[in-house]
Amino acid sequence: MFGTEAIPNIMPFAHGANAIALQDGRILVTWYCGSYEGSEDQRIAGTVRDPDGKWQPTRIVVDRFTFAGDEWVPEIGVPVQHPGGEVRLYFWAIPLSNGFHLISNPCYMRMVGGAGPGAYTAGVTIRYESPVWTREIAASQWFCSTLGPDFVAAQPRTFGEERGLTLMGAALHLRSGRWLLPYDTWGQYRVGKRVRFLVSDENLAGWESRGDLSALPGCSEGSVVQLASGDLLCYMRRRGFDGNVWRAVSHDEGRTWSGPVPTNLRNPDAPVDIKVSQTSGRLLITFDDSYQVRCPLCVGISSDEGQTFHVRDVESQVGFYPYPKLLQSQDGLWHLFYSYDYRHIQHTWFDEAWVEGGRRVIGGPLLSEHEHSFHRT
Repeated sequence: MFGTEAIPNIMPFAHGANAIALQDGRILVTWYCGSYEGSEDQRIAGTVRDPDGKWQPTRIVVDRFTFAGDEWVPEIGVPVQHPGGEVRLYFWAIPLSNGFHLISNPCYMRMVGGAGPGAYTAGVTIRYESPVWTREIAASQWFCSTLGPDFVAAQPRTFGEERGLTLMGAALHLRSGRWLLPYDTWGQYRVGKRVRFLVSDENLAGWESRGDLSALPGCSEGSVVQLASGDLLCYMRRRGFDGNVWRAVSHDEGRTWSGPVPTNLRNPDAPVDIKVSQTSGRLLITFDDSYQVRCPLCVGISSDEGQTFHVRDVESQVGFYPYPKLLQSQDGLWHLFYSYDYRHIQHTWFDEAWVEGGRRVIGGPLLSEHEHSFHRT
């Protein structure tokens, strides 16, 4: 089984999707949108998929808001549903007064509309120089908001005082009842990026920071699963081209981690996502299988905790398909959400049998240069 569809966007640019399966069988998807990536008119948008497959209209989940005497522009949000039913959105935002600055930057404009730094597309483009307002991520701050029945955020409240930190990956509900939320450090470190983890108690309270994953030229945007052994497995984006996906393991719920090691999975400086199947116990991964471009976008399945995968292409035409997120619905079907040429969020669904028919790929620690040339069969 395989199907795909576009989720309607409400602005020219769309990126950074996250999704959760709600307790009532619906799926909530959020992403950020604007005129271009980093623009001062960014908002967090979202929509809900009903159990019958119909999507509700796309709406603004978090608009620009006032906090501490400043206007704040939101970016990536991570939805979490408390066991009691309340849905919260953890997100980061940039202050308008000192977090944005005017730059003259090479930009790429789609002939069909939509422009800005990062808004690259495989279609016909023109290159131009133009002043744009763009954000300074080192000024970012975390926020949390409860979502109402319409999935629109209430007035956000601050979630920690430290600046220069960003959220991207999905929250993980540990078997102990605690919650784990990966985050990146931007402003505190000057050499490379680092991945750390927020861990809460069973009630999404008492958050503490754990772990510290770093390796040159940088680790970022961790995706974490809990294996049958109880160990945590984290895959990460490698900063810089011509590299491979990072992998690390924790035996103590994220307090300490093995050092990041490169896998045999190629990475073009783009995020990956991993999940454990609730029906088969196997590991699934989605990533851009390239050293340079965010294409093709692939999905893989593993019966040996990532040592080998069977991989199939979801998108193989020339284009840009980054920031993929996997989700398994209550019926066992898999859903994949990703940026489609930065114009909208694409939704693809498939079953595990579809992935099993793919090519075999070694996913374990990076092989030698000679062995690496034979890592696909």
